[in-house]
Amino acid sequence: MKDLFKPGSESREVLRRWWNALEDDRGTRAALRRCATTLQVMQVAGFHHLHARLLPLGLSTRKPEDAEQDAAQLAVVVALLAHLRNAGDRKPALAFSTGESPGDPPPVSPLRFRQVLEARAPDELLLRLRRVLPLARGLDAIELAADAFHWSDRIRKQWVFAYQWPTKQSA
Repeated sequence: MKDLFKPGSESREVLRRWWNALEDDRGTRAALRRCATTLQVMQVAGFHHLHARLLPLGLSTRKPEDAEQDAAQLAVVVALLAHLRNAGDRKPALAFSTGESPGDPPPVSPLRFRQVLEARAPDELLLRLRRVLPLARGLDAIELAADAFHWSDRIRKQWVFAYQWPTKQSA
């Protein structure tokens, strides 16, 4: 599980192929986009297709209670990817903090970005990230998926330091 969705891993390629296949599966994409909770996501067949492909690659190989947490985190990933159509190459915090040209205000305000960082439970993370996804510029979808799956204090700190916090203008 530790290496799931890490750069160069087979699981990352499985995720990328699954996400690309969503482009042609409008019904599954629409069903996933309507889901407001991780439990609702788990009731969509597209979730189970990805889950089954990831099991031999290390998903849910720990204790049963960890398997439930892994499934909830995977549900967050699945729902977020259903909302994204284009992939960029910018890490999430950078995609949320920089505009199209230098000097533009951040697409995601520092207050809203802090709210994302404060998310602890998978359902809370899903809700908060879905709200800011339309604002992101050039977001690397697979990188977002990896960070959402491994959401922890370590990931939050990486995002804090990658976000380009606006500076106050002196009077």
